[in-house]
Amino acid sequence: MAIPVLPAPKRFSGTVEQKHISLLAKLYKIRSCSKYEQEMVKFVQDYVKKHVPTASVQTDSMGNILITKGIPAEGSFYPCVAAHMDIVSNHTCKQQTK
Repeated sequence: MAIPVLPAPKRFSGTVEQKHISLLAKLYKIRSCSKYEQEMVKFVQDYVKKHVPTASVQTDSMGNILITKGIPAEGSFYPCVAAHMDIVSNHTCKQQTK
């Protein structure tokens, strides 16, 4: 089966809306050190369930969130987004795990 060629993505030309900044601020306030991401997982699950009610939200045995919206037609595909939910700061993580 040949892999379909996607068109080049369009450059973002819009403005950042206040609602996006507010969402980022909420995300930044959630402390989620490695192995302690439960609060972030809960936030993402609740957010998606509220704002994308047609999406299926599941969590696997490793705590990864799996979100799907619909089923692609046979022979087609849809994008996959993968991201970390834990933070990098050792200072913040040491304070959280005490």
